[in-house]
Amino acid sequence: MEFLKNKTVIVTGGSSGIGFELSKQLIQNYGCCVLGIARNAEKLEKAQKVLGEKFIPISCDVSAESEWIRLKDYVTECNLKPNIIINNAGIMLPFVKAKDYAETDFTKILQTNLMSVIYSTRHILPILEGEKGIVNISSSSSLCPVVGQSGYCATKSAVKSFTEVLQTEADYYVGLFMPGFCKTNIMRSIDMTAKDKKLIDKVSISADKCAKKILKAINRKKQRKVIGVDAKFMNFLYKIMPKSAGKFIAWILRKSKLKLFDGIQ
Repeated sequence: MEFLKNKTVIVTGGSSGIGFELSKQLIQNYGCCVLGIARNAEKLEKAQKVLGEKFIPISCDVSAESEWIRLKDYVTECNLKPNIIINNAGIMLPFVKAKDYAETDFTKILQTNLMSVIYSTRHILPILEGEKGIVNISSSSSLCPVVGQSGYCATKSAVKSFTEVLQTEADYYVGLFMPGFCKTNIMRSIDMTAKDKKLIDKVSISADKCAKKILKAINRKKQRKVIGVDAKFMNFLYKIMPKSAGKFIAWILRKSKLKLFDGIQ
């Protein structure tokens, strides 16, 4: 029996990138109804035009707890009966040293990447029905420190630890996924040159391939998966040289001389 078949799934960040691909494949390959969550209503409407009636767009800012309460009330009032939530929404800020992080930036990434997962567990998990599950998308940055991304590493590492604890407490499915670089717009706030983008694309997995791997694992109720060549490299590197893996990654990034990494020189 397929776990995902004909389920109603909430997907945060569902209007673009991995979230859009997750929504698309859930509908096309598993017959799911998808509640697509994102801040931008216009992007959600465009996604619905492509994905059809089984994609229900719901505008919601996942960084605010009040929005999660509103979402819970809306889902309950509309009798939508969700079974699974996939916490996919996240942001990455420009590469800067930890001492140069603005307080507002750290608050923004903390609320979006970590607190949204906690809010979803608090408010949406209790209304999930049937054979239910919660899936959290962490990152390869939770496996090995990345210079210039203290906020991203901290929040994604916290998502990883939070999910691992949830797995020990739960009597329902809890999945944890750690992808490396993907060809999405998560780096939209970072000023990149054509050379920067070309390098990132070289080591990135496509959003559709990443989504396919995630959904295949969820359907098998796999609890944990590292996705992408770069992610597997970071995971292996930290296991064999935990004290110096981060410095090695920093050396590689600085050696590239890309504008993308000016903030860590």
